[in-house]
Amino acid sequence: MPRIDPELVSNVQYNCDVSDARFAGHYTLCIYLLKMREFYRWHHGLSLNDNLPMPRVSEWVHRTENRWESLESNAFEPVVLGGERFDAFDDDGINRRLAGTGVVYSCGIGRFGKPVMFLAECLDSSSSGELTIHLAGRELARELAAPPAMIRGQRIYLRRQSIERMLFEAIEEWRWHRHEGPMQKVNDHYGFDRDPDGALAALADDQIEQLLLHERGEFEAGRRLQGDWNAMLADVASTRAENVARAVRDCLADCLVVLPHLVDAARPECVHAYAAMLTPLARELFPALPDAYRRWVAGESLDVLSALADEAARHFIRVGNDMLASHRAGRPVLDRGRDDLRHLAYVRS
Repeated sequence: MPRIDPELVSNVQYNCDVSDARFAGHYTLCIYLLKMREFYRWHHGLSLNDNLPMPRVSEWVHRTENRWESLESNAFEPVVLGGERFDAFDDDGINRRLAGTGVVYSCGIGRFGKPVMFLAECLDSSSSGELTIHLAGRELARELAAPPAMIRGQRIYLRRQSIERMLFEAIEEWRWHRHEGPMQKVNDHYGFDRDPDGALAALADDQIEQLLLHERGEFEAGRRLQGDWNAMLADVASTRAENVARAVRDCLADCLVVLPHLVDAARPECVHAYAAMLTPLARELFPALPDAYRRWVAGESLDVLSALADEAARHFIRVGNDMLASHRAGRPVLDRGRDDLRHLAYVRS
């Protein structure tokens, strides 16, 4: 059983609250409300299938926003472990101190330049080459964003609770329309209509592996991009350029690691899930990918993805390095005179 220190949980949650106080206003109203509903669910220990008492949710949101208002100008506190004080961003030092307790910690920078941190029960920690991989289970402290996976230096963090939430929301959104396509195939393969809880657990198991591959791809992408990527992201935080730059690197990471693995594994359900979870921005930057997926569904071999990954990787390396060169030269990372992204997209397959 993990050894959980209530004071540590409170310490980390305080810093999470400071992060939310500073950055919650960066979301659109629709996204903010959806995140706050999910955040209420986590705070109150509700399952993904529990109905939310909306009057209570509204009251809680109001109280939370009042608390955030009082914290907005506060500094992050050091993380205290056994009398030793650590900077909140010192993942390595904190996790070395937590080794053997069954608890894992992370604090990095996410979208909008928002500090993203959590403390969770650790389901597994392992090493693979240069990388240390942590699989987090029940989350003890967290902030609003709660991304399902993140790489920090040579540590990869995978968050099972956040992964299950992401998948649950994607399936629920598809159920509102039930249109044909990759999510229909995911639904049918995993059996969401027969056993939604079991299906979600099985899909999460597969997606944990796929997200790990993506984060490995992020690590490899960092080796191929010639410059300080994080400094560039910090300078363009909260702009369209940040979203595009992140999507370019995501596409590169998938070309380097995820797509070749999907071909080698030859598991159709994983290919369908990958296609189903593509973001609109990834589709805009990489239209050749959904085209290749449709060709595979129509009967071509998975080799269509292998050929695509090799050529597209070279394209996204070039695009990413062009962005970095523009940043070094003091030019806009994204050409503001061109609202569409056709000049950055990889279209051939």
